[in-house]
Amino acid sequence: MAEEQKANDLPEVENIDMQEELTKLEDEINTLKQVLASKETQASELRKKLGIGFGQQIQQKFATIADSDTVKKTSETFAEVGDSIGKAFSGFGVSATSKLAEMKSSPSFQSFEQKTMGLFGRTSQTATPAATSPVAEPAKDEPL
Repeated sequence: MAEEQKANDLPEVENIDMQEELTKLEDEINTLKQVLASKETQASELRKKLGIGFGQQIQQKFATIADSDTVKKTSETFAEVGDSIGKAFSGFGVSATSKLAEMKSSPSFQSFEQKTMGLFGRTSQTATPAATSPVAEPAKDEPL
């Protein structure tokens, strides 16, 4: 509604001029659409005459995209980021390994390890008794 009031607030001459300009723009847009459709038809016919199929068109477009500077710069950036991440994880792995080796050789860890091996390292020498239950055959005359 605010737009309708703005249009109503404009002088009538200016409003008519804008309507004419809008009509011209819409006509130009329609003309350009028709020209584009005609050019696309011509290109399609030339592709058929040259024997260029849909698959080849896609390959050509991908090749064009792959050869673009943007894709090359992006892939270089990804390679640099990947290298940096790889170096960071490698450094982390080396650091973690050395810390674990230090911890494993500490007296407190060795004491803990001995205690846990004492608990879990034992083999049970007594076997679990088999479950027994009295089994009585039901009498033949009694219902189950």
